[in-house]
Amino acid sequence: MATELKTDLGEAANITGPEDEAWQKMPIGCENGLNKKFCTFTLIYGSTSDFSGIKAKDFCDRTYGNKQEFMSRGDRGLTARHYQCLAAANDESLVRKAQEFKKFSPKDVALYKTWAKEDLWTLAQGELAGGEDWETLSDKAFNYCEAHVSTTDSGKLGAYGFCRHATKRVQDCDFFFGIQDNWSNDYGWDFCTSKFSNPAKYRCLSLRMQLISIAKSMSKIGSGKFISFDEIFQKKKSTLKDGCEGNALNGIFVRSIHNQ
Repeated sequence: MATELKTDLGEAANITGPEDEAWQKMPIGCENGLNKKFCTFTLIYGSTSDFSGIKAKDFCDRTYGNKQEFMSRGDRGLTARHYQCLAAANDESLVRKAQEFKKFSPKDVALYKTWAKEDLWTLAQGELAGGEDWETLSDKAFNYCEAHVSTTDSGKLGAYGFCRHATKRVQDCDFFFGIQDNWSNDYGWDFCTSKFSNPAKYRCLSLRMQLISIAKSMSKIGSGKFISFDEIFQKKKSTLKDGCEGNALNGIFVRSIHNQ
């Protein structure tokens, strides 16, 4: 199982590392291809934190911390993928599962002595996915995440840190309309940070950062301040805008989250 896990996390998603692609080539909206990786990696680091001193959030910060995309109130230069990783690390079910899985973590502290200096992304899809010492933990994390990121449970979705269909509640369309309505107020920062618990908040901020980055690329002065929300979609074609607005017009999606 460990070899299968290593192959799945290292190759199947066709994402080899943390580098963000050019925004012109990236889709607008939550990146489903990162769901399983972010779930498995943050769960493993959360489960081993008592021995390594490295928490799930630390994995996100160290993986994406060198990518300074934009400085705005509260953003600290975080990229869209950084926020998506933080959403996974704050998933309420995953946090509880990490506590449960601590008992499967290797207790030999010598195994963790180099972690402070290592690339945690490479470590996670290499040694931790295929090493004999980690087989029990990695297998359990993989099996849990395979089910968790494909859940159809409509429970407390604000506590869920992963992508679902864009029109599901507390997903891209909720964030899309909220950011659109509040674009002139620091690109919707207050909407994202005041309406949701941490997992949904970080997914909202991830979409917001994608839109800001595209607005910046449209601007001749490198600032999105004077780019309207609708102007973004004149340059960047996306099914998200048509899909969200189409579902709203058809009564499938109700613009209610930011009015609650």
